[in-house]
Amino acid sequence: MHDLLTQIAASADREATKAALRAAGTALYATDPAYPGLIIQVLSDGTRTPGRLENRRFIPLKDEPVGRSQA
Repeated sequence: MHDLLTQIAASADREATKAALRAAGTALYATDPAYPGLIIQVLSDGTRTPGRLENRRFIPLKDEPVGRSQA
């Protein structure tokens, strides 16, 4: 993981960075104005789930994801 993060940090290309993170198979976290005060978990398949962090763990707002990313 350290090597991946080092490689990503060296890249100035945001699209390449997003692709590298998705290829690693880990979830990404973002914000969304449709869900103020919440964090959106974006899985490698594009599934987006709003929630919050508690004790460094993601807790979904509800059981069902809200959709898939278009990117």
